[in-house]
Amino acid sequence: MYRDLLTQALDTHDEGPMPDDLLLAELVDLRARLDATGAATPVTEALARELSYDGALIRLCASLEVRATPAWFDSPERERARLEHELARRGIRLPQLQHASFFRHRPRTSVPGSPAAMTAQPVPSAPR
Repeated sequence: MYRDLLTQALDTHDEGPMPDDLLLAELVDLRARLDATGAATPVTEALARELSYDGALIRLCASLEVRATPAWFDSPERERARLEHELARRGIRLPQLQHASFFRHRPRTSVPGSPAAMTAQPVPSAPR
């Protein structure tokens, strides 16, 4: 389901080609917004922040010829980490996040992945 939403978000964000420096600036800004997501953030807002960040991540990766597609976002945290690692290999180190993870979504009903069944659960920070 997440990858379908991400595909739709990318389809609606067609502003044409952007220079790499602007794509990176957008990614850093969205990463800061994602990091500011807290337990009091409504689920829809947390999801919107994740979709925005992941879309920007895919756009920057595509511009730098790093293979990236929404279809690989079955596990968003894992794919995010993979793409961020690929950027780091190319010398692009993103600011560290304060949270160990973003949010985990747990279905409340027997219909996995349904929007109404999602609830955001904050993940505790890793010990330092």
